[in-house]
Amino acid sequence: MSLGAGLALFGQARAADVAATELDSVGALPTVITPTRLKQSLQEVPASVTVLTATQLRTYGVTSIADALRLVPGMAVTQATGNWYQVNYHGTSPRDARRMNVLIDGISVYRPGLSKIYWTQLPIVIDDVERIEVTRGPASAAYGPNSMTAVVNIITKRPSDVGQASMSAGAGSPGVYRTHARAALTSGDTSFLVAASTEGDRGYDWNSAQNDDHDSSTARRLLVRSQTQLSRTTGLALEGAYVEGRAEVPFRSVYEAPPDKRISDSYLAGTLTSALSGDHELQVRATFSHHRIEQRWATCFPAVAFLPQLYTLYGTNPAYANTLLMGQIPRGGTPADDLLALQAAAAIQQLGPAGLQPLCGLANQDLAERRADIELQDTFAVNEQLRLVSGLGARQQMAESQTFLAGRVTNNLYRLFGNVEYKPDTWATVNLGAYAEHDQIVGWTFSPRGAVNFQIDENQGIRFSVSKGTRTPDLQEQHGNYSFTTQLYLPAADGSTMAKYYQHSASAGGLKSEVEMSREVGYFLNLPKWGLLFDAKVFNDRLTDLISEPISIGTVAQTNSNSVRLRGVELQASASLDGGWSGFATYAYLLNTDATIAIEQAQYSRHSGSIGVSKVLGSGWRVSSAYFGSSGNGANTSYGRLDTIVSKAFVIADRQAEAMLRITRLDSPTLTYYAGSSRETSRYNNRLQAYAELKLSF
Repeated sequence: MSLGAGLALFGQARAADVAATELDSVGALPTVITPTRLKQSLQEVPASVTVLTATQLRTYGVTSIADALRLVPGMAVTQATGNWYQVNYHGTSPRDARRMNVLIDGISVYRPGLSKIYWTQLPIVIDDVERIEVTRGPASAAYGPNSMTAVVNIITKRPSDVGQASMSAGAGSPGVYRTHARAALTSGDTSFLVAASTEGDRGYDWNSAQNDDHDSSTARRLLVRSQTQLSRTTGLALEGAYVEGRAEVPFRSVYEAPPDKRISDSYLAGTLTSALSGDHELQVRATFSHHRIEQRWATCFPAVAFLPQLYTLYGTNPAYANTLLMGQIPRGGTPADDLLALQAAAAIQQLGPAGLQPLCGLANQDLAERRADIELQDTFAVNEQLRLVSGLGARQQMAESQTFLAGRVTNNLYRLFGNVEYKPDTWATVNLGAYAEHDQIVGWTFSPRGAVNFQIDENQGIRFSVSKGTRTPDLQEQHGNYSFTTQLYLPAADGSTMAKYYQHSASAGGLKSEVEMSREVGYFLNLPKWGLLFDAKVFNDRLTDLISEPISIGTVAQTNSNSVRLRGVELQASASLDGGWSGFATYAYLLNTDATIAIEQAQYSRHSGSIGVSKVLGSGWRVSSAYFGSSGNGANTSYGRLDTIVSKAFVIADRQAEAMLRITRLDSPTLTYYAGSSRETSRYNNRLQAYAELKLSF
């Protein structure tokens, strides 16, 4: 193999880093780019990887990216409400995907302010996806902090690889609808793509937090992309995306209306790729994203709850403030606490009966987040045995919220990274990588990884890997100042138009990064004759310095005092057989032990997995079925779901068309997504659900 052919495994001047599924020239193995930023066959990567192709997702009727991850062994996916997915690899803390990075064409959509991934508000939909690569294990050596447990890289379709136009529409129960339209054209050396989509989901029929079905969501998206070949060796890709939508929030209170969210996100990206030679490539990428949540609601509380003296007392001794409100005398605090309590008691007494009269106004949890990033990446094939990728970058993160942060907080970060692939012989591959980042708030983090792959024969290999994953505290964890200011409808007795609710909390700051140390042994088998790919891994992970305490207006400050150990086995297999048969199977056995706090076992399932089979019947017909299940050993209940899909490809007026019908049967229509001090439950009225979709291609 020439150096130029070696470079082709990771280059081809593709601005978004990746192409559709490619085959390695030896062994007909799919190649992936996510684990190391180098294109490698699955037999050479330093981690377990799951690849979900557009064909597989279509075959099994997958219509959302969050649901697609149910096909990944070890991935915990819980749809707590209609618009709130809890997706975590190995299901530790269910507080969003805080320890798992999500990329779209290599660009992170991880929110730096509050560590969130809004799965129903991603800038792309399943119709835009070419494949999804999931690195199951720490990938901080390639992508830095927040790639602590896993990386999901959603690889989209390029303008030059889609037809001129397509459109699809679908609807089903309970109140689900989707539309998607895409147009592409090529003019000279430039290819363009424009895609627009809408989605809606009525959500569950009942939720314990609302005693109603107030958890629907809507989203509207616009995606514009272009690729230009500036010269024989240089290409430029530009991308813009906009998402807006609404998410209802299940909420029950005698004092307040539901605090629903209006969400709008903007994304811009530009990537310049230049092949300096057949063996050397440079890439410069700049990205910018802006995220805004407007969450406002009407609220009424007794006037006494807005006393400034009570607010001050709560800041020094919350128990004292709560005791006073119950009409009792607090004891046991410091002399300073006693003095503040006397002042608050005098203010309460002065209010008299008026203190029980409601003060009404408008409260909010508005939030704006911004992320700007620039990165230079150099990829070089030194010779047939040695390839490397290295780079540097800078990022600025900002979050602004009067409720969560008492204003605006920014953070500047700088990074260096490198990954090396070395093949001392045809039967061995060594992968070494590291990522160093300086965080203005936390300081330096360093995330190394080392792995050795031994090729037993041309069809099977074994892998040994040791890696360190990290997650830096988000801006709220470090600088949180959580308090509610209400804009009053009518002035208070003292004439003020703004009032602060007495309860509030603030971060103590000084948090350090969470750490995962992972040890993995993997086995890979490829049998081309049977179309069989099989991967198994045994792992032993230790997560320490965890920031596990939930954030709310009345909680204690977050600490790094928590830890958990994760051990287990994961299996995945796929096969394409004669006669139009194909199938897949996954299984994960997980032991979650030594957790210092219950929330680190909240989404834990000891057993989870999926299995599917598909048959092409001829004349354009295909029948498929898949089952997804988890045992629910943590705070979540067990989950089980059977999907049956029938599709038909046909021609209408010389246009290609495909109709799809999916019937879903849930093992239980009720899901408990938290079972701690309070039991939080969502429920459908029926176990059976249906969804139908029609797609036309031009």
